[in-house]
Amino acid sequence: GIVLLFVILLVLAVLKIGGVI
Repeated sequence: GIVLLFVILLVLAVLKIGGVI
């Protein structure tokens, strides 16, 4: 649902900030 989508986007954002992706 919406919450799951938000969590996924948040994780991707954190990974980008961390330089993993």
